Amino acid sequence: MKYKNIIYEKSDYIARVTLNRPKTLNAMCPELSDEISKAISEVNEDDDVKVVIFKGAGRALSAGADLSKVGFVYGWEEPKPGEKARRPSLRVRLHFDRLTFW
Repeated sequence: MKYKNIIYEKSDYIARVTLNRPKTLNAMCPELSDEISKAISEVNEDDDVKVVIFKGAGRALSAGADLSKVGFVYGWEEPKPGEKARRPSLRVRLHFDRLTFW
């Protein structure tokens, strides 16, 4: 299978999954998570694979969540010019406040 955000390699009984977003220190985004899941499924279906090695391209395995994608996950867009940017946790709270009180 071809991947955009990971490199999947197999030799002998070893599968290597390289997170390949070095510009973001391999920060997790929905697409990367999906590809990791697909690679793990690929490993599960291959009886020859006995070992899986995860590594990151560049200087980090992963910096954690890609915060630039958090709004996308919740269906929010970037703030419009003149709007105040808010932390994702505050956006979630305000979203539920609006549902409850408006």
